[in-house]
Amino acid sequence: MLVHDILGRNADFFGDEPAVIVPGSHALTWRELQERVHRLSNALLGLGLRPGDRVAMYAPNGAEYVEFYFACAASGLAGAALNVRLAPEELVAYVSYLEPAVVLAHPTLWSSAAEWVPRASATARLIRLGGDEHGTDLEALMAAASAAPPPVRPHPDDVYQLAATSGTTGPLKAARMTHRNAIAAMVNWLCEMPVGERDVALQCI
Repeated sequence: MLVHDILGRNADFFGDEPAVIVPGSHALTWRELQERVHRLSNALLGLGLRPGDRVAMYAPNGAEYVEFYFACAASGLAGAALNVRLAPEELVAYVSYLEPAVVLAHPTLWSSAAEWVPRASATARLIRLGGDEHGTDLEALMAAASAAPPPVRPHPDDVYQLAATSGTTGPLKAARMTHRNAIAAMVNWLCEMPVGERDVALQCI
């Protein structure tokens, strides 16, 4: 089982049920979430990225991360969430180490990203998570992308996320998480914290 198989299974069985609820903003059904994940996966692959390439996400806590994690899993890309509380110099050092092909930046952090991303990488493409005329708009790329499943099938031992270590004994490093790691962790968690298939869970990312 792969991480994005969870999304496909829930879209099949609970397609019209809520998958993500953002209080005071919007909600996505499992089928809508699956379509957006497919579009995001295909939009990233359409930029010329290949399975194994790295994509960084620079955004505050929000529903965008749900789409990001599933899209990385479905496309074979390795995602890396960036801590927005890091100082610019720390971000430059960590992103230089990550060597991402793309950095996705939230509109509220766009000015900061536009300053430090070029210092961290001469080749990383900076893309805005929605917004205005400044920079490439990810929503526009997704609207133009296919809603079909991406034309790749990752292996269970492929990396789908890179999690930053705490940096307590030196510079930040990236711990690799594979599909197999993630599924095992989810199963272990569910053994200790049973959650029903129709329960609602508060998620802070």
